[in-house]
Amino acid sequence: MSNNTLLPQNEPRPNAFPTFRRIFSWRVLRGILFVFLCLVTLLALVWAEESWRGARAWDKCRRALEAKGEKLDLAAFIPPPVPPEQNFTATPLLTNTVARIEGTNPVSIFLNGTKNTPSLGNWQIALPADLSGWQAYFRKGTNYPVRSQPQSPAADVLLALGKYDAELKELKAASQRPYAQFVVPWERSYMAPLTHLSVLKSIAQTARLRALAELDAGQPDRALDDLKLCFCLADTLKGEPELIAYLVRMAVLQSALQPIWEGLDQGRWTEAHLASLQKELAAVDFMTDQIRVVRGERAFANQCIALLISGHFKITQLLDSSDPDPYLSRRVVLFTPRGLLRQNQVKINLMAQDMIDTMQAAVGARGVYRPIDLSRFAEWEQRLARTTPYNILAKTLIPAYAKVVHRTQQAQTGIDLALVACALERYRLARGEYPARLEALAPAYLERVPQDVVTGGPLNYRKTPGGRFVLYSVGENRVDDGGEVHLNKNKTGADRGAGDWVWRYRGD
Repeated sequence: MSNNTLLPQNEPRPNAFPTFRRIFSWRVLRGILFVFLCLVTLLALVWAEESWRGARAWDKCRRALEAKGEKLDLAAFIPPPVPPEQNFTATPLLTNTVARIEGTNPVSIFLNGTKNTPSLGNWQIALPADLSGWQAYFRKGTNYPVRSQPQSPAADVLLALGKYDAELKELKAASQRPYAQFVVPWERSYMAPLTHLSVLKSIAQTARLRALAELDAGQPDRALDDLKLCFCLADTLKGEPELIAYLVRMAVLQSALQPIWEGLDQGRWTEAHLASLQKELAAVDFMTDQIRVVRGERAFANQCIALLISGHFKITQLLDSSDPDPYLSRRVVLFTPRGLLRQNQVKINLMAQDMIDTMQAAVGARGVYRPIDLSRFAEWEQRLARTTPYNILAKTLIPAYAKVVHRTQQAQTGIDLALVACALERYRLARGEYPARLEALAPAYLERVPQDVVTGGPLNYRKTPGGRFVLYSVGENRVDDGGEVHLNKNKTGADRGAGDWVWRYRGD
């Protein structure tokens, strides 16, 4: 029997969807639409207001910085082109290598990366290069020439590195050209390819090892030529405006310091060699260069934000890969009003200007330094401690700026210690002993004795009972530890943040 027979004949049939009809009635839909339009209007007003505030803040910031003479556009930091026939980097070895995929390098001493390779030495802890280890390393490899019976470590290393004689000869010939500049599409901001950096580091390490073997084999003239190549390679990066290029330039010059130290330790350098090395070292002024680099890095940030606003830049190329929640960060920036990007730009530019002013206050003429006020970095770290849409981009640059200062101080100290050590050796060669005080070096052997980069006071110096000397800066902690070096966690080098930065020889 049908269930319909249970209902009275005249009673209306119940509606199965009363709630659905009430929810989706025209009156309710109109209400929902009205609320939605209100929200859209509110968001549009907020977006417009934020965009106006950001544009106004950036315009005010830009005008104030430009009134001080600051250049904020990347175009002001891009080196002008030079004639290829006068350009060191236009030599075929470099142009062909840089054009290849990154990682392919025609002049490299590392067969399978740098892991488990012999030591190239570390002058900061008075450690010479392990030439015996490199001798065994090359004899085990199949890509290097070897004799059937081993010779001395230096002879076998030089034989193996003879594989690169043609390439290094080409580079040395090209280094006589008046200009040295790589062609890089800097207008692409942080997306510009920088494959030449790894190429330069690899060539510098090869030249370093060859110079060390040449010194051990009693060939200081050839070692000096290889060291001069390292200085030329570093000079190719001097005009580049990006921080990473600046750090690689430091690394390339660091490669030259080890052979200088070992040549002095072994007594291999003559008066002429030392005078030539001093000329190269005196031309390096990282303390001034860091100001240009921060200005260039700021211009990169401005270019990057302009590309973000125009939609021509991928945000994934900007944010730090170590971000704990990169997907959230990308969406925060992608859907941020342009005004918030401008607010980030204001903070970046003001922060950079604070760093520039702080650096300028600490730098005088070459070798004349004053203590740098690190409190400004701490203040910015505190101001940007909490991540917001107004500072998410600015916050990523704080570690980079701090890195510039600390790396620069250590790198400049290394250059200055080597410069003074060469002058001390020239004094000894002329007078039979080292001077009692560093002031005796000027002006005959040094135009000016450089000050301690960290304190602005004199470098610490004392003669040792063995007839040599210890020369040092108090280091990043600004505490005089009497010339003691603190090792890093891996015991492979000096701890940059603890102990002194020392130039001393084996046995002292």
